[in-house]
Amino acid sequence: MQRLALLPANVLVTDISSEWLRYATPLVLAQDLAPARQLIVSVAPSESAVYEEHSSETLRTTITEGLGGIELAANLATVASQKSRNNVSTRAQPFHIIAGLNELAKEIDGHATLFSTNSDHALELLVAGLTTADPQAKVARLRAAIQADPSFGLAHIALVEALVTSKSPEAIAALRDGEAHRDSFTRLDKTRFNLFASQLSRAPLRQQIQAATAVIQIDPNNADALGTLGSNLFLAGDAVQAQQALGRAVAISPDNATLRHQLAVGLVEARQYGQAEKMFASLGPNPAVLAETASCVLLAGDTARATSVFNKFLASVGNPDAKVLFRASWQALTGDRSGAIQQLSNRQMADPRARELAVSQIVIWQLMDKQFDAARRTAAAQPTAPMALTLAARPASATEWTTRINGLAGTNEQTKQLLSAYGLYLYGFYAESAKAWTAIRDQSGDTDLRARAMLAASLKAAGQTPEAAKVGVLPFLPEPGDLYSALSFGEMRKLIGG
Repeated sequence: MQRLALLPANVLVTDISSEWLRYATPLVLAQDLAPARQLIVSVAPSESAVYEEHSSETLRTTITEGLGGIELAANLATVASQKSRNNVSTRAQPFHIIAGLNELAKEIDGHATLFSTNSDHALELLVAGLTTADPQAKVARLRAAIQADPSFGLAHIALVEALVTSKSPEAIAALRDGEAHRDSFTRLDKTRFNLFASQLSRAPLRQQIQAATAVIQIDPNNADALGTLGSNLFLAGDAVQAQQALGRAVAISPDNATLRHQLAVGLVEARQYGQAEKMFASLGPNPAVLAETASCVLLAGDTARATSVFNKFLASVGNPDAKVLFRASWQALTGDRSGAIQQLSNRQMADPRARELAVSQIVIWQLMDKQFDAARRTAAAQPTAPMALTLAARPASATEWTTRINGLAGTNEQTKQLLSAYGLYLYGFYAESAKAWTAIRDQSGDTDLRARAMLAASLKAAGQTPEAAKVGVLPFLPEPGDLYSALSFGEMRKLIGG
């Protein structure tokens, strides 16, 4: 397997703006060469990036004016010796550069495909959008690229990604527009768009797996698609295939910390805690990773060592109030809720927001222990903590609880949904809790492991043990700062026998 780095082109054509074509050339060739079986292709913006990508070969392209057309020449050279291994060339007509680059790609590898568009103008607009740092200009130029060629699948994908990144409400409309033109996309773009759409819409897990598999069948060395496939296979309980996919992704992109983190999380889900800890260690002394490592060790059953690792995370927390909240939350995660309650009760928080969080946290832990009167007294002593007051007011029925939560002003729908579901469980309305957690699980496409754990716990508490066993509860790592982590994490550990 060769690692091929595509460098910006050397453009010597007087009637074409050379700057956009310099960067468009490696972009087109990278897309065209994606189906290559024996090439791992990357775009290298500079010579130094060639070494950062651990490339074994480089491809330098020169575009010049020739008699009756434009000459495109590519030189493949080994990085170690800088010697040419192969030279290929072709000819294109002015304003038909893409067609020439497609031919050039075929000369390099017989598996090469055609680029996403035949319009040089649409490509120029895409490059302008991808290379600008201005979010508004990026969106405007990507929209212009789509207007120039509505079947330009790569531009549709780039536009939706840009809108999602900026958290624009227009992302869904752009996704729908892409879906309307999807049948005219190239086969590769269609599979990539389907994968992105399945993730964005939180399609059922099996559908997301199928979408990732379809990409890899065409683009076998797509590390991101392999990572997505591996993570989803772990969630589906297929640890063997998951490790193969993510292991291959890490081998293709060894410096990609995101992929290594995905593999570490997947190994936790597969209960391979020792291997997961080693993978976390490979990510370096990142505070967030230290907290995850501590939870991994806790799942493995070594509470003392887990606490020692967690203390290293605490050492990185500068805010005294946050440090106390994190320490108490960890204590509750290990099962010592009474000690955690005492720790927060004895601490005078300087930050009003921290005091409010502490009271709400204490109330949740007291409700977990069915100390309903104590929870009410705790909330009443801190009337400036509205969530604590809401949680501690014991409802007479499930309907009363859900009506109360749905009527909360200034609270977003996702927060209401979680608060309603957790409250139904804490107050023992298990059948209604199961329905609430089923909805949350389904909305995630069955990727929310906390929802799975709470659904199974609700079903089991409601006397539906056979149904609970079908849910597919897997180990997961608690999120620091999640007020309900001791509840969901604790129920998960009981269900998996850990």
